[in-house]
Amino acid sequence: MMPAALSEGMSLADLEHLRLRLSGCEITMLADIAATTVLGVSSALAHPQEHYDQLCTQARTALTYGGRPRPYAVSASPFGVRLYLRAPDHPDEVLCLVLPHLADVDLALHQAQAALTGQPHAGESPDGP
Repeated sequence: MMPAALSEGMSLADLEHLRLRLSGCEITMLADIAATTVLGVSSALAHPQEHYDQLCTQARTALTYGGRPRPYAVSASPFGVRLYLRAPDHPDEVLCLVLPHLADVDLALHQAQAALTGQPHAGESPDGP
């Protein structure tokens, strides 16, 4: 049985796979920022739904700050890094990552882009590792 698709080509299994590939990643989440709706989540810890809803709202604010849409945004604090990345074919769909404060943001951005476009990661074939 194929995993349920959250978006064009992305499933809960894809979110889980991405989270596990990124060292220390706490959350990978797909959201529709126009509707402020969480489409799917993979999380290392259980959080209440309000936590994910707040992350969705933060993504919308970061990606539309100043009235100009951005393809991605990064927010950093002493507690960690949040990366928000728009899906290329569906700009209202956003991949949100909650990473540790010493995360390799370039690597996370590259792997998130690959996940959104369905491209295999380095060292993987299109059919899996």
